[in-house]
Amino acid sequence: MPNTEGWLRVQGLDCPTEESRIRLGLENWPGLGRMDFDLAGGRVKLEFDPNLTSLEKLSEAIQTRCGYGCRLELNEPEAQKSTSSNPTIFKWPGKRIGFVLIAGFFEMVGLIVWANGLSGASTVLFIISIFWSMLWIGPRAWDGLSRGRLDIFVLVGLALIGAALLGQWDEASTVGVLFGISELLEAFASRRARVSIQALVDLQPDQAEKINENGEITVVDPAQLLIGDRVRVRPGQKVPIDGRIVEGRTHLDQQIITGESVPIAAEPGTDAFAGTLNGEGVIIIEATRILGESVLKRIARKVEEARGVRAPIERMVDQFARRYTPLVVMVAGLVILVPPIWNLLNNQPGDWREWLFRGLVLLVIACPCALVISTPVAIVSALANAARHGILIREGRVIEQFGQLVMIAFDKTGTLTLGSPDVVEVKTVTTNLTENDLLAKAAAVGISGSHVVSRAIVKHAHQLNLEIPTAEQVREVPGLGTEGLVANERIRMGSHRYLDQEGICEPEFHDRLVNAETGVGTSVAIAGADGPLGWIRLADQPRGEAIGALDELKKLGVRTLMLTGDNQSTAKSVGASLGITEVRAELMPEEKAKILAELVSEFGMVGMVGDGVNDAPALASATVGISMGSIASAVTSQSADVVLMNDNLNSLPQLIRLSRKTLRVIRTNVIFALGSKFIVMILAAVGIAHFWLAMMADVGVSLIVVANALRILRYEPKSLAKSKA
Repeated sequence: MPNTEGWLRVQGLDCPTEESRIRLGLENWPGLGRMDFDLAGGRVKLEFDPNLTSLEKLSEAIQTRCGYGCRLELNEPEAQKSTSSNPTIFKWPGKRIGFVLIAGFFEMVGLIVWANGLSGASTVLFIISIFWSMLWIGPRAWDGLSRGRLDIFVLVGLALIGAALLGQWDEASTVGVLFGISELLEAFASRRARVSIQALVDLQPDQAEKINENGEITVVDPAQLLIGDRVRVRPGQKVPIDGRIVEGRTHLDQQIITGESVPIAAEPGTDAFAGTLNGEGVIIIEATRILGESVLKRIARKVEEARGVRAPIERMVDQFARRYTPLVVMVAGLVILVPPIWNLLNNQPGDWREWLFRGLVLLVIACPCALVISTPVAIVSALANAARHGILIREGRVIEQFGQLVMIAFDKTGTLTLGSPDVVEVKTVTTNLTENDLLAKAAAVGISGSHVVSRAIVKHAHQLNLEIPTAEQVREVPGLGTEGLVANERIRMGSHRYLDQEGICEPEFHDRLVNAETGVGTSVAIAGADGPLGWIRLADQPRGEAIGALDELKKLGVRTLMLTGDNQSTAKSVGASLGITEVRAELMPEEKAKILAELVSEFGMVGMVGDGVNDAPALASATVGISMGSIASAVTSQSADVVLMNDNLNSLPQLIRLSRKTLRVIRTNVIFALGSKFIVMILAAVGIAHFWLAMMADVGVSLIVVANALRILRYEPKSLAKSKA
């Protein structure tokens, strides 16, 4: 029986501290699989075996083992949830902000009173401040202590009690307030990074002009629109719902989804997506999805889910923090016990009070706040940055892995090329027929056809503004071609074999056509009543940005390889035109997957870029699978780790640079957090650092690492700047 998923809403779940406590509390729980945390929403998604446990039991475990209020999260419609959950950077968690503000107020007043010489009154005010801090620190510290866990709350709680017992009321008050500020900073960081994601959804309009059956316009909430409803969108307005244009022509600015700043031409039949901006024309759109299933909301949902799956580097830092904290506590215990005992053995005063004070300061330093927060904020900032530029990433691990790719394999058709043929040559073999005349005859026969070749020929004729004559008695010959009467002349258009089969292929024409077919593309033979008239050659054109993107990848030290099911000559020709020297052709989907598995085994980090269903096995076999395709289908792709919503290959070097930037920021933050704590630890051991300095250093370092990580939100890789130029 497959595992079941469910959401729980947890009171007070808003920063990595609570996440770590819940992970530890549910560790080794029978039947529990993956845990994904939405810190900004205060929710956790649990994957579990329903034969061994249930969502109700897991909810009870979080309450009893971890000490947090918990309830089942009902699956509300997305449209309803979006109106009630709109986090901002100023929305602080629960009652904690109140406790911290009150404690901070009494401490500030106490400092002012103390500065005026009223030490007795200031002590009372400091004690009141400590009381308010302990109202939220105490229960969590007791819960951790009773379970034998040395978490942050236990360390700060012990430091507060110890300072109070030593009569250091001002020090204890400062520790409580600064720790509260530090915890709020973590919650702030998680919410601030998520704001960039939520902003995608918030940019959708809050009303729509619905066209009723009688033609009247009614202003409604987009959440009320159903599939099939029609809405009017005027110039300068945002599209309120995913749908298809049925009337009007305009340009749509899709930057909110694809990251591309150039608007696209839109006409009847063009898909329009909620949140995109209408340009100069009035359009009528017929809804194809309800608001909760719009592409924009699904993108935001996917990014939030990606944040819930921790990257390997996040887990590594978290595991290090688990070992770091007990180590520093052990050092604090040695500082408290060893020097006094040594002094007593040497017939000197033990000075227990002084060394107890220094040991308690070390307990404060043991709080790994800045260390723990340094990584997740950077990861979620990178996820939000990528989403803003039209790159959808499914898991946080991809941010870490993408910058480490040593090779990227590409499918050809639809990935390196546009995926649809264009006319590249029109050749006549008779002196009384021009190339445009030949093209017009072929377009006349193909204008009613559905084959991709016919559509390409007709499109090319339209681009040249040719007058296409009317064809009669048009019929398709399955697998061979099409024929019809054009100006009372029977025109046949199709494969070389078609003309051979009809007995109208001449030896000279045969040789010339065979020679033409050695080039890139597909040749379509055209014949009239008296014999061959010429041919039209079509080829799938490389994407405009492909050469530049591949060159960027080489500069970044990433090897490129093309895998295709096309023939060897076409594959090598396309590869040579793009600068790809490694080409493997005539491959079946399962063969692509096998090659990817071998490459991963040999090189370790290998990516695969594809666009079709037949690429799914190869995408799954790669370290990182990258999908291209239409916006609507790409966002639902299940086999890819990365979806390029803008169908732009320049996104690949952009994402590599973003990944490497993120890893540099994480390493810098970790080194800075550990280095600063090491320095303060030495100062505490020699008696220079006090409680307030240790806690201030922790808060200050947290501020710095958060600010450094949030810079990733505004990071603009060079390749992106080039693509927009």
